[in-house]
Amino acid sequence: MAEVILKGVTKKFGKTVAVSGLDLEVKDKELLVLVGPSGCGKTTTLRMIAGLDDPDEGEIFIEGKSMKGVEPKDRDIAMVFQNYALYPHMDVYNNMAFGLKMQKMPAAEIEARVKEAAKILGIEDLLERKPKALSGGQKQRVALGRAIVRKPRVFLMDEPLSNLDAKLRVQMRAELSRIHKRIGATIVYVTHDQTEAMTMGERIVLMKDGIIQQQGEPMQLYDDPVNIFVAGFIGSPSMNLIDGKIRNTYDGACFDSGDLTISLPEKRFGSLASRDGLDVVLGIRPEHIEDAEFAPMGADRAVLGATADVVEPMGSETLLYVTAKGGTQVTAKVNPSTKAAFGKPVTLSADLTKAHLFDRATGLAMK
Repeated sequence: MAEVILKGVTKKFGKTVAVSGLDLEVKDKELLVLVGPSGCGKTTTLRMIAGLDDPDEGEIFIEGKSMKGVEPKDRDIAMVFQNYALYPHMDVYNNMAFGLKMQKMPAAEIEARVKEAAKILGIEDLLERKPKALSGGQKQRVALGRAIVRKPRVFLMDEPLSNLDAKLRVQMRAELSRIHKRIGATIVYVTHDQTEAMTMGERIVLMKDGIIQQQGEPMQLYDDPVNIFVAGFIGSPSMNLIDGKIRNTYDGACFDSGDLTISLPEKRFGSLASRDGLDVVLGIRPEHIEDAEFAPMGADRAVLGATADVVEPMGSETLLYVTAKGGTQVTAKVNPSTKAAFGKPVTLSADLTKAHLFDRATGLAMK
């Protein structure tokens, strides 16, 4: 079982705490994604698993064995980097075979492994080419192949797609997911791109300032963020976050931002009626706000009058950036048939059953 377990792992660089008391379990054959902004500690975590950095506190286990004092070469892991790190003077075959040759593996076994990996990756016709004759996507496949031929217990991937153009990144995301299913490997994947994390990860671990903010299946973080940071980081475009207060009226709880007052659905927020005057943040995703002309009617929807600032047709949908009453900036994903135009009034309808409330003082989600 190629499980990876981190217990109370802390890493400091001088006075800077890169990772703080990290507890994490990567299951056998799982594709786990570490995601977060630059400086959150995700790459440091990966380097500690690899043995390139030693934790100041805590312990790391691979397959139940403590990695304390175990050299990187003896951990049976393979790393894939964003810069490919291919040998320019070697052809693809020898790039992929190099590590096996260093292990003095028999030539027949090396050839079998390289050809097997090349078939999985669809690069069988590239084995005689040198890196300068390859595209970015082909180079990344060769880098993956070099890792696959070793048949390691764990793959560690550090932003391997960040140097590819947008279209190729989408293709390679799907390719990596297929490869993972095919080879059944344990993979720890680091990225700062939340879209990459959502589409690839069987489980996501979202970090900030060296601390895990939330972990779970992708849609769990999307649908039920535990705090404002998670809510704002997961989702593209990011969640609309509006400051205001809870007000208790004869009709129940409402959200009041001064110029904007929204009645809150009793089923979802009825328990907050007793929190009158509490400073909160209302969160609602752009995809839950529609041009009122195309939105269904319902008591659990809020109608917002606004002025269109930017209209971005995306084909299957249109992004609207608007200014609502009181100067509140709102982003909405609306029907592509919207008649919204720059500088013109537009009426939006928000689905409040999908809204979130956060305590402004603590940043935590309110139920």
